[in-house]
Amino acid sequence: MEKNIVQLFELYPLEYDFSVFLYIGIFIVAFFVLGFVSYRLLSKIKLPSTKKQIGIDLNNPKETAYIITFMTYKYDTPYNQELIKRLEQYKYRKKVEPLDEETKELIKKFLEYVRNV
Repeated sequence: MEKNIVQLFELYPLEYDFSVFLYIGIFIVAFFVLGFVSYRLLSKIKLPSTKKQIGIDLNNPKETAYIITFMTYKYDTPYNQELIKRLEQYKYRKKVEPLDEETKELIKKFLEYVRNV
């Protein structure tokens, strides 16, 4: 009836110990359940739009010219040089005419390009 020192401190023999596998299984199932629940909860939350919101009043040509000119230095687009040439006439006068349709279309293309960058 002699026992090893290791056997004296064991609560139960190791050859019958399946609790480790049970704990691992419970952990894996809990991980997948928590992942599924968090995915369902996060998919219901609406995040704010990542598109840039740019508000420009095209009815005020002087302010529009200054804002667009500032933005051309901030963003590099294929429309920059043409916009700077067209908006030059609206910046340095006291009274300016409304923006012409070609310039408005160019500004809209520029803003669309900036939003998608």
